[in-house]
Amino acid sequence: MRLASSLLEHIDNHPDLELCVPFSVLAETAFKTITTEKQSKDPQKLEQISALIELWRKLEIRFLLPSDEAAEICWNLVEECQDRMQPTDRTHLGYSLAYGMDFLITTDKILRHYQVPEGFRLKIVSLREARETIGL
Repeated sequence: MRLASSLLEHIDNHPDLELCVPFSVLAETAFKTITTEKQSKDPQKLEQISALIELWRKLEIRFLLPSDEAAEICWNLVEECQDRMQPTDRTHLGYSLAYGMDFLITTDKILRHYQVPEGFRLKIVSLREARETIGL
């Protein structure tokens, strides 16, 4: 989480970049964190939830909300990538395409190998690639 937090803070402070997060990422992150915490009964998980919420609070995030265009692109991705990608990854990708994002930063190896259709400027990169690509 440290590398991701550092990268998000750098993006947030960069004068030429805007930190955008699909609402689906926010929901998935909260869901996975809460589910993991309930299953493990590990008190540190509660601290992680608090740290995540605090990080979100201090960053200037523009949340990408559901839209007709995002829904249409997500539907097309279901038909195109149904067997190759998890539903949440298709949704994150769909939002990024619909909103014309320059970068989609992900740890998912399958998603990173997706061939973005012509006409979209989106580059799908890992955390480390993002640091290099964005020049951080």
